[in-house]
Amino acid sequence: MNRYLLFFASLLPATSQVAVADDYVARYLCYADGKICQNGAGAPVNSRLEMKLMKDEKGLIYLTQTLGHVLVTDDTEPSILADRYGYYALFRFGRLYQNPDYNPVVYQDHYQFKPFNAVTTNGFDGGGMWGSFVLPTSLDKEVSAHYIFQAGSHIGGTIDYKCKRR
Repeated sequence: MNRYLLFFASLLPATSQVAVADDYVARYLCYADGKICQNGAGAPVNSRLEMKLMKDEKGLIYLTQTLGHVLVTDDTEPSILADRYGYYALFRFGRLYQNPDYNPVVYQDHYQFKPFNAVTTNGFDGGGMWGSFVLPTSLDKEVSAHYIFQAGSHIGGTIDYKCKRR
C-alpha cells in the first residue's frame, strides 16, 4: 500500500501545476512613407511593420509575430527606390520584450523594444540595421511609434510611424 501512496503522491505536483497563458493586448500595422530627419537632410523612407502585443504573467509587454521591412536611402533624388546608398532590411521576431529599465527623455509614456534589429539587410556597405522601437503605452486605436536606428555607417535617425490597431 505504501508504494501506491508514493506513486499517487508523486503525481500530485505534476497535476496541480496549471499553465498560465499570456494575455492578448493588441495587433498593429505600422507604416511610414516620406522622409526621416538625418544629418540635417531628409532621407526617403518606406516601411511596413506588423506586430502583435502580448502581456506575460509578470505584466511585461512583448512583441510577437513581428514582421516587416524598412527601406531607407540617403540619396536625395526623388526616387525612394534608388539603390545607391540605400538599405533594405527585413524584420522578424518571435518574442521581443519591452525594456523594463527604459528611462526616456524624449518618448515618455512609451514602451521601448530593444534590440530591434534587422534579421537581414541588403545595404551597399553590408553594415546591417539596428536600434530600438518605441510604442505609446496608451495603445489607442491609432498611435504614433518610432524606430530610432542606425544602418551601416552612413544612415541613422528616427522613422516616425502611423500605427493602426487591427
